[in-house]
Amino acid sequence: MAAAPALPELPEILETPRLILRCPMPGDGAVVNAALRESWQSIQQWMEWAQGDPPSVEETEELQQRSRFEYVNRTAFHFNAFLKDTGDFIGKPSLFKLDWKVPKGEIGYWTRTCHEGRGLTTEAVAAITTFALETLHLARVEIRCDPRNTRSAAIAERLGYEREALLRNDYRNPQGGLRDTLVYARVQSLPEIGATGSSALRA
Repeated sequence: MAAAPALPELPEILETPRLILRCPMPGDGAVVNAALRESWQSIQQWMEWAQGDPPSVEETEELQQRSRFEYVNRTAFHFNAFLKDTGDFIGKPSLFKLDWKVPKGEIGYWTRTCHEGRGLTTEAVAAITTFALETLHLARVEIRCDPRNTRSAAIAERLGYEREALLRNDYRNPQGGLRDTLVYARVQSLPEIGATGSSALRA
């Protein structure tokens, strides 16, 4: 997989009408861990990484620091999402599986249980989609989900992602059974590029 091109300085904060999305910072572990523990049962249903017992605060803090390292090195863009009016942590949307040769990436997300059903995740994913297409100039952005995860699929559809495929028996779900995968995508045309990458991404 191609390494990230030489990118200009990128914002570490994205704003929406109700949210602040920012790159993880040292010290975020406690608030993220509290949200994980509150939402663990719901997250476990869909996320392979959320099996067994919830992580400790120390483990979550370590993850925040690794996520910041990945952001700085352009290997993934993880965000911590907070309400503007109260500062409450509401969830963690991310842009990952980056392939700069195309260039393309995938968006994933989980939402704190007490903030579900308010359109906040849709708002956050919309901001990251814009970041991916307009700031990073990705040619393709995907959202993939279990067909049973109707909330996740609905977010993709509300944001204009086109359903491209239903991959049958594509993956093992967290419970170990075979599952299908829905593939949604937003794409855009880019200028022809040479082997060194898109001119739009060079510093």
